[in-house]
Amino acid sequence: METETLGLLSGIGHLPVDVAKSAKERGCRIVAIGVVPDIDPELPEVADVYYDIHIGKIGKIISTLKKNNVKIVTMIGKVTKEILYKKGAIIPDMRALKILSSVPDRKDDTIMNAIVKELESEEIFVMDQTYLIKPLMPGPGVLTKRQPTPEELAKAMDMSVERV
Repeated sequence: METETLGLLSGIGHLPVDVAKSAKERGCRIVAIGVVPDIDPELPEVADVYYDIHIGKIGKIISTLKKNNVKIVTMIGKVTKEILYKKGAIIPDMRALKILSSVPDRKDDTIMNAIVKELESEEIFVMDQTYLIKPLMPGPGVLTKRQPTPEELAKAMDMSVERV
């Protein structure tokens, strides 16, 4: 059976390393791309293949993913729009310029969703990042030394019923 290859577009923070480790535990081959400066230095060590490609070079990111037979990708870690619009940072490629000129606003989520759409137009599926971080999340229960009072517990139960 062929090993699944997962593309990991990484921003700042340690969470991309944790996601890479979680995916490797599931038997995935990791192709990580650091899309901003200051990526956690452990990521290249954890990934099977690692590249530094600025988020403004969408065409190169896509061609690198395809060259590595990546069909599924996740995006994790802090990446802000300022890195795309900062004067003197990097000149975006034509594909990034097309994306940036097509968005109705400059909100981080709007830009991210446009990038997701562009990846998926190339048949690179963007998976939900929470799938690989669920093992890192605490289970239900009290997470502090102090137990809740009966009143606090009742209030928490009321709040959870309201959400349903």
